[in-house]
Amino acid sequence: MSQMDNIVEIKKNIKKCESNITITGIGVLVFGLWDVLKFIIQTAYGSIDIARELSEIELDSEIDPIIVPLITFFFILFVSLIIIVVHCFIGLRAIGYGRGIKRKWGFLFFAGIIAVMTAIGIPDYFVSRDGRFFIDDTVVAAALVDLTLCYILCDMIFSAIGLKIFSSKLEQEQ
Repeated sequence: MSQMDNIVEIKKNIKKCESNITITGIGVLVFGLWDVLKFIIQTAYGSIDIARELSEIELDSEIDPIIVPLITFFFILFVSLIIIVVHCFIGLRAIGYGRGIKRKWGFLFFAGIIAVMTAIGIPDYFVSRDGRFFIDDTVVAAALVDLTLCYILCDMIFSAIGLKIFSSKLEQEQ
C-alpha cells in the first residue's frame, strides 16, 4: 500500500470517528430527556418516594401540608435540571468535538462517569422494593434503553480515542 493510499485510509477513519462522536453527542442529548422522564416517573409512581421520606422526618413543629409537595416539586425540578445540564454539556461538547470546533477532552470524563453510573444502576431495575427479583416487560425495556445509553457513551469515548490516534498517525504520515 502506497503512502498516498495510507493517508486516504487514515482520513476515512478520522471522518468516521468524527461522525461517530457527533452522532453519539446527539444521542446523549436525546437520552437526557429520557433520563429526566425516567426520574419523574420513578418519583411519581416507582422506587423513589420523596414525599414519604419527607413526611417521616420528625420536626419540633407541625409542617404545613403544602410544604411536602412543594419541597418534592422543587427537588424533582432541581434534579431534572442537573440531568439536563450534564447531558447537554456532554452532548454539545461531543458535537463540537466531532465537528472540529473544540478539541477539549473534559466531556469524556463526564461521559465515562455517566456510563459507569448507568451500568451500575441497571441491576436495580430487577429488584423490587422488598428485595425480591422482579422481571416485567417495562423493566426489561427500561434496562435495554439504559444499556443503549451505556453503548452510546462508550462508543463516544472510543471514537474520541480513535480520532486522537488516527490524527497523530496522519501527522506522522505527512
